Amino acid sequence: MNNNFADELIEAGFIEIIIDRMGKNEIFNKKILEYIYSVPEESERERLLAKLQIRATELKCRKQFDAVAKAYKREIV
Repeated sequence: MNNNFADELIEAGFIEIIIDRMGKNEIFNKKILEYIYSVPEESERERLLAKLQIRATELKCRKQFDAVAKAYKREIV
């Protein structure tokens, strides 16, 4: 997926479409985590994180994704 196109979809609110189409490299895009952790509602943020975890499991990189997401969360707290 083209990064500029992905950025446009994120800005337009189509994050769920992006998640469903992500590959192994794209799932670790910092902009995705930045967007998700900027969502003000905790329930929505957790729902999006769960979708990312499901996608990471499908791509067989769940352990690595969880480590990256955890590190990013530590950075912003």
